[in-house]
Amino acid sequence: MKMKNYHILSLVLLGNITTTYSAENACVLALPGQCGLKAGNSCCAPSCQGTCRTMYIPRSTHANSSYWLSRPTYNPLALPESGVDLGYEYQHSFFESDIARCLFEEQTRTFAGSFVAERPENSLLAEQFGLSSTFSGDVTFSPTIVNNNFHLFGAWRSYYDCCKGFFARGMMTITHQTRSLFNTSCITTPNAPIQPLVAGLMSSVEVASAPDITQALSGTYLFGDMQTPWSGTRISAGSMSTTNLAGVTIDLGYTFEQTPSRGFSFFTRYRPGTGTIINGFQPYGEQLFAPIIGDGHHQGLGGGFSINALLWSDDREHSVALLLDGYVLHLFENCQLRTFDFTDHGCLSRYLLLKELQPTGSGDFTYTGNLISGVNFSTRPAQVSVGVTGEAACQIRLRSNHTELIVGYEFYGRQEESVCLCPSSLNEKIYGIKGCTGTDYFSYSYDVNDMISGHAAPFSNHSSATSSATTITTCGPTDNAAAVQSTTTVGVDWSNAFEGTPPISADNVPNGTTLSNIVITNISTPAQPLTTQDLNICSGKAPQQIIHKGMISFSYRWRDHWCLPYIMFGVQAEGSGAQCSLKQAGIWIQGGATF
Repeated sequence: MKMKNYHILSLVLLGNITTTYSAENACVLALPGQCGLKAGNSCCAPSCQGTCRTMYIPRSTHANSSYWLSRPTYNPLALPESGVDLGYEYQHSFFESDIARCLFEEQTRTFAGSFVAERPENSLLAEQFGLSSTFSGDVTFSPTIVNNNFHLFGAWRSYYDCCKGFFARGMMTITHQTRSLFNTSCITTPNAPIQPLVAGLMSSVEVASAPDITQALSGTYLFGDMQTPWSGTRISAGSMSTTNLAGVTIDLGYTFEQTPSRGFSFFTRYRPGTGTIINGFQPYGEQLFAPIIGDGHHQGLGGGFSINALLWSDDREHSVALLLDGYVLHLFENCQLRTFDFTDHGCLSRYLLLKELQPTGSGDFTYTGNLISGVNFSTRPAQVSVGVTGEAACQIRLRSNHTELIVGYEFYGRQEESVCLCPSSLNEKIYGIKGCTGTDYFSYSYDVNDMISGHAAPFSNHSSATSSATTITTCGPTDNAAAVQSTTTVGVDWSNAFEGTPPISADNVPNGTTLSNIVITNISTPAQPLTTQDLNICSGKAPQQIIHKGMISFSYRWRDHWCLPYIMFGVQAEGSGAQCSLKQAGIWIQGGATF
């Protein structure tokens, strides 16, 4: 993957974050939905509500109690019995509209330039993506996630008198994940000529606009004063695949009670940091819908319990048993790279164009001639942790001599992430929201009759105008607006290209044009710079997840062997009322032996 200077800088920050974090108390002051840091401990504001997210982190494929608990045993009350098994599971997401709304607020997003007549409500400003001011089109997102999981399980239970009741077990999952966000057939664009970006809008000269939505969303299309690709959350068609170790679990436990009718065990659980390291360097790390496997490479520590009860049995190896199992984990902090929207600027506001500003020393700012996407300002290193995550499972096990049918329910819960900003060199530069202001304006002289009489020197001028009230869907006014006009000269705005019949280009106003027929530009005195206080920390968090799962499995055991070899087939489906919780169905095959 191509690495940019920003990513190189981020790697340096990630590599040195421990020292910096401790020495400088690193995190910014607490904001709504944001962590603060006090005496080395994170303290978080109330949960975030009603915001779309800049990344999609579903439940880990390794967090799968329905699968891990389904293995057959000699004794239906054993907690657990020694053995090993290997399995394969296929999972496919459904309700793609929920994933789309989690990421984009709506499944179909319309792009419309600021000069499109009767712009559709909530349409995205096309210019912010390099599309022309007269462009109109839309894209329908259909996000899907497919997992191919390979599970390995091993357990050992002590039967020695000195440590009878103690057990250890380990679980491991390797996942190959494929994600797709949309394809080009989901794009609708009216058959209209592609217009350029007029002089003064993105630079002092006319430049070509993005030829289509696919190019505009790729994050690599450069135009005008924008010379840096998006550093994150690029939106691309097609599929992305990667393979990683989704999780490893190590349990150490003790069976407190084991009778012919019931059993009770307790265990401590540790999960080392595995899965995708979210640092911008992972496969497809610059993409919005990049594959993310596991729990974000957090280390986890916690504990759990298992309770078995024999509900009914006879003398012919038939029985009905109940199994209850649950655990909770705390996922410890690690440093990740996250992208954020801007507060009160709308879902996807991270794509607003920003002007780099330079202070003049008198409280004002000038535009340096460098234009960036807001993504490059709002993608920052952060400390991320999860207070509590866990599962609870209930299974009814109907057993005969060689077969076993299991019907179960599983509850999965995960708290909203705690996200705390870390120091960044981005704070050394000053940026303001460009909005619908121009990068340049054009100076003309005019006579006593208020008629243009020729170019004024210098003809092209950088515009310091910012528009902090602009959202990703609506142009806002110029901050602290001041008209560029003296008694003899006037500044003409880029939007003048759309005024008059025929239109009069802002860089080519003919002599004799009256001032009433031009659009006089406004600059900001002073411009309004952005700070980290403008970042919507909620948008960069994985939200709370509550998921319900139903499962059923069937197994066959060969009981005449010295061990208990078996084969099992199972199906499961899970869902939630929350948009950002993954809905998916799965099927698995599993085989192993119990000793």
